[in-house]
Amino acid sequence: MKYYWIVILLLAGLTAWSLTRQTALKREAKLDVEKARKREHLLYGKICQLVEDKHIKLTSGVKVKDHANNVYALDSLVAAGGAAKLVFRFTEDNCSECFRAELGLLEEIGQAIGKSNIILLVSYSGANDLALIQQQYRITFPLYNIPATDLKADSGEIANFPYYFVLDRNVLPELVFFPEKSMPGLTRRYFLMVKDYFSRITDLRRRELSANLTGISFEKNNV
Repeated sequence: MKYYWIVILLLAGLTAWSLTRQTALKREAKLDVEKARKREHLLYGKICQLVEDKHIKLTSGVKVKDHANNVYALDSLVAAGGAAKLVFRFTEDNCSECFRAELGLLEEIGQAIGKSNIILLVSYSGANDLALIQQQYRITFPLYNIPATDLKADSGEIANFPYYFVLDRNVLPELVFFPEKSMPGLTRRYFLMVKDYFSRITDLRRRELSANLTGISFEKNNV
């Protein structure tokens, strides 16, 4: 009889411990969710601040070259296949590991907005450098060499880090963002903003095309 009560007490103790543990785990899980939401909110605030605080300036009539030294007007590249381009900017003086880290993330946004809407603008001094870095980094995006002087010195170029921006139909830089290699979540947050931008651009072009074909105009959203 004595052992019976001992077993009962042990079972009761284990049950109480199990219930207490489950309650604690649920509380911890709830706290983790709240912390994740706070981190997400802070990341969103940080990404908005980073995008708003940065700017770049392009000289007018910018020309770029591909790996075969063919020359293109930058505005013609922006107009080809769409009304905007996401640009990833990189120079031979930048951190190569930072550049490499972003290439994998670029593949993600490429799936969302289309690779044809992404171009890489680099500044390299060697005539064959473009072909070399395209092979070295296995770059699958359109790659062009741009004279560093065409991006004005008083702009984001002074940071000496790879960065992103969007060129609109008027070749005006928007949504400038400097990624941090150690925080890929920031870049993904930025890409959500880019994806939303391109969604609005696509909707605007669809409305304009419909108006041209039918003669019916639609109220346009500001982009």
